[in-house]
Amino acid sequence: MIRTIIFFLPDYMATVERLRLKEAGGRGIASPDWSAAASLEMMDRYGIRAAVVSIASPGVYW
Repeated sequence: MIRTIIFFLPDYMATVERLRLKEAGGRGIASPDWSAAASLEMMDRYGIRAAVVSIASPGVYW
């Protein structure tokens, strides 16, 4: 199994918070707490052997 969404870049989340997008339209952008240790523990628990990270919209063009 491969996990495909595992992490938001700290600079990305700082920009989301600065622009107040977390509350946008009453829905906002969810930002779960993340740590490498917690992510690896969860992957081990569910037998996930690999993770893929990509930058989603709005990408790095803010």
